[in-house]
Amino acid sequence: MTEEETAKVEIDDVEPKAEKKIPKPMKEKKSLFAGLLNLMTLVSFICIGLLGYFAFVQYQQFSNRLSLLEDQQQNNQSLQSKTTTQLNENFQQLQNHLLQQIKQQAISSDLKVEKINKQLAETQRQIKSVDGRHQSDWLLAEADYLVRIASNRLLLERDFKTALALLLSADERILLMDDPSLQSLREALAEDIAILRTIQREDIAGIAMRINALVPQISSLAIESFQLTQPILEPKTEDSADDDWLTSLKKTFKELSVKWFEVRDHGRPVKPLMDAKGESVIRTNLSLLLQNAQYATLKQQPKLYQQSLSQLKDWVVEYFDLLDPGVNAFVKELDALNAMSVRVELPETLISRVIISRQLEKRLAQPSSPSTVTAGDGQ
Repeated sequence: MTEEETAKVEIDDVEPKAEKKIPKPMKEKKSLFAGLLNLMTLVSFICIGLLGYFAFVQYQQFSNRLSLLEDQQQNNQSLQSKTTTQLNENFQQLQNHLLQQIKQQAISSDLKVEKINKQLAETQRQIKSVDGRHQSDWLLAEADYLVRIASNRLLLERDFKTALALLLSADERILLMDDPSLQSLREALAEDIAILRTIQREDIAGIAMRINALVPQISSLAIESFQLTQPILEPKTEDSADDDWLTSLKKTFKELSVKWFEVRDHGRPVKPLMDAKGESVIRTNLSLLLQNAQYATLKQQPKLYQQSLSQLKDWVVEYFDLLDPGVNAFVKELDALNAMSVRVELPETLISRVIISRQLEKRLAQPSSPSTVTAGDGQ
């Protein structure tokens, strides 16, 4: 071989070696890129896992809150249903009680009317039995009848004004008789008349009208409702030069606590809001209680009167907003009515009734004189 060929062979041997050494940095770059890619993939999976876990935790919290809200809603509905049921039961009991009282009073009134009819029949029989007697006997029978009617009006109807007028009329008839033996009867009549004149006259009709005036106001009373309380901020005053740093710090802390923090009292159970049906039942019960108080006023039954007004006030205080001016005025009117007396203190019986009955029986027991009968026949 020549030297040129030998040089060529050496050059050819050197060139492949150089070509084989060049790709080594490329492989290192590829392995570094693959490592970075794997690291990014791992980080991505970790982020995805963290996001999935965070989403799962949020979902669990949302589910728990939703279940709590559903439980609260069910509790509120159950409380509303219980309240409505209780109000309906109270209304039914009150209605039954009123009906029972009305029936009893109707029965007692029928018995009293029957008793009065018997007394009138007896009086008429006695009047017929004195046919042909003297004029004084007729006047005494009329006076006895007037005293009986006055006693019935006083005890049954509690009408002392009419009873007073009837006693005055009976006294006039006794005066026309001009009989000294009836002096004790006139004294008894004078005593009964004096007692009736000293009776304090209560304005029963006025009280009943005031109660009746409260009935239309029930529909406009404001039901108690939930309202958010607004924090009361004290007006800012300029700090004086004499205030130290501790006072300024206290003022600043107080302003921040009022502005950023709110204190709520959860020690008491939350009162459920009332639905339209419950509100209607309450207003109906209030109207019935007012009518019951008006009935007790006209019948002069103080126990039923005060019981109705007290229960009415309790319901208004419990279910209505006392801060409302209309509700406050309504409660004050109830207090004023409850302080009034609807019963007039009347005597249990008339002294003159017993005396005049004895005098009449004594006169009727005496036989009529012949001269009187003859004079009556002549007439």
